[in-house]
Amino acid sequence: MHRALLSTLTFLACSQPPALVQDARKLELARSVQREMAASVEFEKSAVLAFTDEESEAFASMSAAASSNVDRSLAELSQLVVPSERAALGEFSEAWGKVKEVDARILPLAVANTNLKAARVSFEDAAKALEAVLSRLEAAEAATTDPSELRRLAHVSRAALHIQARHMQHNVEQSDAGMSALEAQIAGWEAEVDAALALPPRAGVRPPLDEARAAWEQYKSLTAEVLRLSRLNTNVSSFVMSVRDKPPVSDAARRSLEKLLRELAVTGRRPTR
Repeated sequence: MHRALLSTLTFLACSQPPALVQDARKLELARSVQREMAASVEFEKSAVLAFTDEESEAFASMSAAASSNVDRSLAELSQLVVPSERAALGEFSEAWGKVKEVDARILPLAVANTNLKAARVSFEDAAKALEAVLSRLEAAEAATTDPSELRRLAHVSRAALHIQARHMQHNVEQSDAGMSALEAQIAGWEAEVDAALALPPRAGVRPPLDEARAAWEQYKSLTAEVLRLSRLNTNVSSFVMSVRDKPPVSDAARRSLEKLLRELAVTGRRPTR
């Protein structure tokens, strides 16, 4: 039964005029390009919006694989088109090249995930270090009734909290100027805390204040790491490019591919005699 079916299919394929077989193959390749290009675009979006490095890398790899499939189908299609179809194929190839150029900028940034990493450092390690600073400052406050000492300790706590609040502002800022302004504010508050903690403590305040200084140095180091990662801005940049730069080139490629499909469909209806 299977051999008979195979023989029938082989006969039918061989009995078709070569031109019709070639026309069918061209349409098959063009539709494959359509599917794989759509998949590449969707996987790129998923890579940009992913919440973990593993997800970003997986989606970026899938987007690249789909893009490679488009290239392979285009390479074969270019060998089959007739002169009247070459203009439409060339138009799509040019549009597809622009899509790949944008992807070449987006995907490495999406995989780097520096803004997500900055957020994790801020919300986890830096927040823990800040809590240690504040708890030791509270212990120092409990050890004194001196008004000036209490004011100093309260000022240190407020300045440290201001810095923590600026972490996220910096992490979502798009412009270099905006990030620089926030970094200047953070540097100013850090200088105030450094100066306040450097003053000689009152009796009984020294032990918790020494511990607060040690925790503060750790917090400053973590803040510097947050700002370094945030300054790279890869998630913000990839998102902006994905929603601003990618849609126009993707839409242009889609329209030119639809035009190519129409051209191939017209050729495929040509008479055989």
